[in-house]
Amino acid sequence: MKVIVTLVGGQSLPVYLGIKEFNPDKLVFLSSKDSKQKLTDIKSLLQGHSFHEFECDPFEFESVVKQCESIISKFKTDEIIFNLTGGTKIMVLAVQSIIQKLNLSGFYLNQDNSVLLIPAYKKQKITYSITIDEFFQLSGHKLTSFTEYKDISKTDIKVSHDILTWATNDNRYTTVTKHFRSKFKNTNHIPSSGDEKFGNAFHVKWDVNTVQIAQKNKSIISFKSSNIKSLFFNAGWWEMVVAEELSKWSGATQILINCELPFRSDASMMKNEIDILLNADNKLVFVECKSGNVVQADINKMNTIKKTYGGVISKAILVSRYLPNSGIIEKCKELDIEVFASTFSRKQPPSFKNLIKQIGKQLKRSSM
Repeated sequence: MKVIVTLVGGQSLPVYLGIKEFNPDKLVFLSSKDSKQKLTDIKSLLQGHSFHEFECDPFEFESVVKQCESIISKFKTDEIIFNLTGGTKIMVLAVQSIIQKLNLSGFYLNQDNSVLLIPAYKKQKITYSITIDEFFQLSGHKLTSFTEYKDISKTDIKVSHDILTWATNDNRYTTVTKHFRSKFKNTNHIPSSGDEKFGNAFHVKWDVNTVQIAQKNKSIISFKSSNIKSLFFNAGWWEMVVAEELSKWSGATQILINCELPFRSDASMMKNEIDILLNADNKLVFVECKSGNVVQADINKMNTIKKTYGGVISKAILVSRYLPNSGIIEKCKELDIEVFASTFSRKQPPSFKNLIKQIGKQLKRSSM
């Protein structure tokens, strides 16, 4: 029978991915007193497997060697394979010495979605693909609401582009949206239907399917969609346009938009919202879409979400309609948040040239 002995460190992903890739009959975890806390969420995803846990001092070579010898003795009739991706450097060195001494085997999961087989040091592509749902369960969280990009209607895509065209070519878009943000503070509080007159004879009528905009009794433009409130008033049109561009990337196995995460203690309270989530080569990419000005709070939110839900190999990218100010760009650089500005001017239509290439390069820089 095949036994996977996994070094448990600060990240759950390499533990879980190694198990799913090699599909062992028995699971053995070698952890420290602190890192064993990571095993609770991992075990919940591995129902039906038998677990064996060993604890060592992760900074004492002999302690690690002693526990490895105990494991080998316990499973001496089985095929033993070590997962060296997690744990401390001392743990890895100790296991490598055991592998060499007893002619055993192991593997290391690389940042490019490949696995290095030891002792042959032969590299091969990882075949197992983790779902976004599995990613979140590994961190003890879950998505309660989201939309798969593949389920988005062509109508919503078209309306999003129509709003983009109007926003680019007519500054009255800014006047209208600014009024609603000012009056309702939170656009989620805008009623499902209404009739609003304001400013220089502007007249906006809307219901669950339509937004009609006029000025001085002359129609300017209208938009029709079953999701028009979200698309127009909540600037969902920009998320939709960005998601459409990202859907052209063959590296993205899943694209989710409008993702909501509740608090663990109270599922009725929303904790975080994520504009777009990409699953690419067993890494999460968090995409924040900003059609207007970017502020420090946006960047702090992105940093928190990346650390909390994605781990060290996840990436965050800000896709802004306009080039953010130098302070925001500097802050993003400090926090390893990639910035993509679609244009440098409010009078120019957006260009997504090199967006996919930029994300691809960033993913290659990540590490387990």
